[in-house]
Amino acid sequence: MNRLFAILILFTAINGHTQNKSLNGLRVGEWTLKEDFGRGIITETGEYKIVSLNKYDIIRKFDETTFKVKYKGSEPLLFFYGPRQGNISVKDGEWTGFDSKGILYRLENWEEGILRWRKEFDSKGNLKEYNIDDLENDTSFYYTYVDGQLFKKAWYPPEDKNNQTEVFYPENDLSISDGELLFRTNFLEKKPDTQVISLTSKMPLQISSIVTKQGSLSITNDNKKLSFPLMLSSGQRLRLKLTSQPASSNYIENDTIFVISSDTKTPYKIYCYSFASHITVKNVEILKKLELSRTKDRYLIIPPLGTVTDATIKAPSGGYRFYNVEGITRIDLMDYTPGKYTLDVSSCNTGGIIALTITE
Repeated sequence: MNRLFAILILFTAINGHTQNKSLNGLRVGEWTLKEDFGRGIITETGEYKIVSLNKYDIIRKFDETTFKVKYKGSEPLLFFYGPRQGNISVKDGEWTGFDSKGILYRLENWEEGILRWRKEFDSKGNLKEYNIDDLENDTSFYYTYVDGQLFKKAWYPPEDKNNQTEVFYPENDLSISDGELLFRTNFLEKKPDTQVISLTSKMPLQISSIVTKQGSLSITNDNKKLSFPLMLSSGQRLRLKLTSQPASSNYIENDTIFVISSDTKTPYKIYCYSFASHITVKNVEILKKLELSRTKDRYLIIPPLGTVTDATIKAPSGGYRFYNVEGITRIDLMDYTPGKYTLDVSSCNTGGIIALTITE
């Protein structure tokens, strides 16, 4: 859609020139809706049409206005308004949404109540997600964009709906086997977590740098130190060994690897998440003693162990501090004087009582 034309649609909607019409209690014709999302009030404009509910082959009713139906070889969801006397009102054609600042928020294409594709944009109007349902081949594709580049293409093959296929940077000259990594470590075991990914060139190119934003990972070519520039020939594969071994004193949950290559001015990005803690689901019931240093360890780190997780540190004098564990929770040991305490961790399905010794 032409951007100027889309802005005119929003201007018309806000100024009341678009009239919402109903027929027998059903929405029909051009409509303007306002919804409250994370970017404030979103104004959406598009068209409703009235169709007979009998035209759909209904499989399951999720609620009064959402049914699962058979349609063109797939089983998508049907969203509608109504019904009234056997008829329903459904979105049809292109719907456009803008935020309160007039910046494009979302574009959708509907086919009589069934969503065919959706594009979502960031606060600057740049495309960030594009999801499309190939109803004829019973496959849904999910595209994620970063810095104007297609970062990830993902889909569920019809023959295996439980396992998602992912390809990173499919349109670039350098493909990356995995662009979203999860590292798991335990501070008590002090064992690193290592993962191996590969960078494959589709044409000759030069890699001038591979660095991490936070410096929380070590990166080698297997076990060899990287030396730049790296020249890759067409079809050549570079194996990268990524190692995470954080300390609780400087633990960083999120880091990003930047790959600077000659084929693009925008760095390739590999997103890394580190899940590390002292207390885990595996050890919370069996761990009886825990000794930590205020200066060396600095923090006691506890993750959620269930839907709701609480931690209480009790002093011999009877005083205590209570912590509601939401996400990775860091308890600053500097808030405590050296001594012996009791750590009581409780969750919906597990928990434990641990003798905690805090040293200088």
